[in-house]
Amino acid sequence: MIWHEFKKDDCSAASELLSVAPENFLAKTLLKDSIFHLHIPKTGGSFLTKVLNSSNIKFYSPSHRKCNPDINLYPDPTDAIPRTGIFQDQPGFSESLRISIIRNPFEWLVSYYFHSHRINFPESTDFLDNSLGVGGIRTIYSSFDTFVEAYCNEEMYWPKGMAEFRRFYPFQIFDSTGECQAHFILKNSMQNDKLTTSLRTSIICLMSAFGYSPHGFPTNIAELLNKKINVSDDKNHDYRSYYSDYQIKKLNKKWKDILEVFEYNFAGSTGEKLIIDGEKLRYSFKENRLWKT
Repeated sequence: MIWHEFKKDDCSAASELLSVAPENFLAKTLLKDSIFHLHIPKTGGSFLTKVLNSSNIKFYSPSHRKCNPDINLYPDPTDAIPRTGIFQDQPGFSESLRISIIRNPFEWLVSYYFHSHRINFPESTDFLDNSLGVGGIRTIYSSFDTFVEAYCNEEMYWPKGMAEFRRFYPFQIFDSTGECQAHFILKNSMQNDKLTTSLRTSIICLMSAFGYSPHGFPTNIAELLNKKINVSDDKNHDYRSYYSDYQIKKLNKKWKDILEVFEYNFAGSTGEKLIIDGEKLRYSFKENRLWKT
């Protein structure tokens, strides 16, 4: 635990921040000396990783690259789908506070489709590869409309290596028995391509629980917290502009459990809490059903 010199106004600010977290958040956090990140692709996890790697908190964030060896990692490591329970055998898993990020699925799906990952190959500095969507999904579905149609209709073609993302996109954080492996889940919402107070506030709350003054972050961390989250060069509009009323209706049905449990709707977050108690979540792989205990 990194206890910086707190002042009186820091304590009141930290108390206000903790109002967005579950009642057991501080007590559980105080028992831990490190943080382990269960990274769900396209949720804002890279932003969190940059911030925490710039802090003096001991932080573990395994790469997407440790995946099923039978699935090709080219052109983008998020092509490969981690096996269920991949995180448990990683350093830091057992002893750390385990966190993950969840994103409004309507935002997440747009980010999934418009994802860009540009790669310079070492053998040729002039050659630049550009991944068109996660797993090159835009090479398969040339428009967002055809992509959403395939995402909603399991009888239509979908890449086998990314099947679980279509079925239930936060699947990686649940073990084979359906228990959530993250102690806490941070909510993320974006508007106009800028990081809103939701994820930023959650990160500040987390770091305050680890001893950082909410009024006195080091300059490098403060600058990172005020930057935009990673935004694809190929995504040019607010996520809501990409959907038709028909698609919203179909996705509301498909994501019924996710929207209810994580408290989202098409417009954004519907709940007051920005941090969710992951240990109260259960998921049935057999029934494809999510619920709170």
